[in-house]
Amino acid sequence: MEKNEQLIKLKWYVVLQLIGFFMLSSCGKRVYTSGTYGAIKSYTAKPEYRGENKSGTYVALDLARGSQDVTNNVTDKKVLISVRGHRSITRKYFNFYYGLSATLGHYKFGGPITNEVDEDSKAFYSLNTKSGINLNLPTKKMDWRIVGVELVYNYEFGPYQNTLDKAKNNNEDPALLIFNKKSIFSYNVSTEAVFKLKNDRALGLGFYIGDILNKTGNLKDENSEFIGVSMSFRVRRFTFSLLSESGKEDIGTSKFGLTYQLF
Repeated sequence: MEKNEQLIKLKWYVVLQLIGFFMLSSCGKRVYTSGTYGAIKSYTAKPEYRGENKSGTYVALDLARGSQDVTNNVTDKKVLISVRGHRSITRKYFNFYYGLSATLGHYKFGGPITNEVDEDSKAFYSLNTKSGINLNLPTKKMDWRIVGVELVYNYEFGPYQNTLDKAKNNNEDPALLIFNKKSIFSYNVSTEAVFKLKNDRALGLGFYIGDILNKTGNLKDENSEFIGVSMSFRVRRFTFSLLSESGKEDIGTSKFGLTYQLF
């Protein structure tokens, strides 16, 4: 009987230790980044190859919404609206593009970051430039953009950036990580299949993965990769797109876009 009691006590001890371990491991650190992070990539409409070289100039409007569970009881939310323009050149076996954009963002804190920083909503702004190339394998029914490489530069500023600076300077909590990077130079590698439904219609499905190139300071040793999927549907000169992107600590957004081909 005594041995059985000791075994039962040992089992309960092990169970309690395991529960404690999982509870501690689930208590993640609070992470705050630039507002642009988690919504770095935007969809780029391109002419399909249909037996001849093509090029196009496009304008687009994006709306991105995202949230982050900072702690079990605190959820932050953000909204970004972007105006974009780009030029895209399609040849049989490749596509090249370049463009500019501007973004207005709104970050809503679910709770105070530190005692010195309030939880009011903060605006942020960013300017963006991008350029990329895709290798293409065309068929009559599909353009398979086998691999694409894109470089993106974002410069972010505004009240939200100032708030992160203030919180970082007053931060004494080791569980609070603040990566307030105004300049973000990143790359992403993608693949996309575009199905040519009709002459004036096409459906695209894609996947991408990327990372920040100019990591400095305490960001050097941190994982900053981001991944995402894309879906697009073109009707004549209009392209509807949806991107879902996720980065460190599940910081991400769903981005809805409407693109129009000017000429």
